[in-house]
Parts: sequence; C-alpha cells; structure tokens
Amino acid sequence: MAEQKDVKRTLGFWVALSIVIGSVIGSGIFKKPAVMASQLGSAEWLIAVWVVAGIVTLFGALTTAEIAGMIPATGGQFMFLKRYMAILQALSMAGHCSRLSNQAL
Repeated sequence: MAEQKDVKRTLGFWVALSIVIGSVIGSGIFKKPAVMASQLGSAEWLIAVWVVAGIVTLFGALTTAEIAGMIPATGGQFMFLKRYMAILQALSMAGHCSRLSNQAL
C-alpha cells in the first residue's frame, strides 16, 4: 500500500484572508450592486464603497482572529462575548448576531 502523508491542519494568513474575502463577496455581490449603483449614481463611488466595506470587514476579521487567539475555548463569538460581558448580554448579543449573519442568505 502507498504511504499516506500527514496533512497539517492549519490555516495560514492568506487562506484565512481568502475565505473572508470570498464570504463577503459571495454574500453581497449578487443582490446589492444594482441597488447601490442606483443610489450612488456613479461607478467610482460604487467601487469606493466596496473597497471601504472590504477594509472594515478585514479589520473585523483580524480583530476576531486576535480575540480567538487570546481565548483558547470552543464556542466562537459567544465565548468572546461571555468573557467580556455579562452572561445575559452575551446571550442576547449572540442571538442578535446570529439573526444578522443570516440576512445575506
């Protein structure tokens, strides 16, 4: 039998960045451009808004990654919120974030 190599189970910076960019583009590219273009009035403004939104999203992803590195526990955003807020606020915010994240679908 052929020898199988062990695969490293890690995500590098570029892979993680590609996943975030793909998620952002995939969730909004098919629904929002026509509405945004009609409201903004020019292609230059549309591109500028998309670039700024991408930068803000990148900062959010990097912040989440930094917090995840500081809290070695499973549970995702709920664990982050639980550590920095009271439990009821964390539950409320987690439910709110869950509803918001499904809006693009």
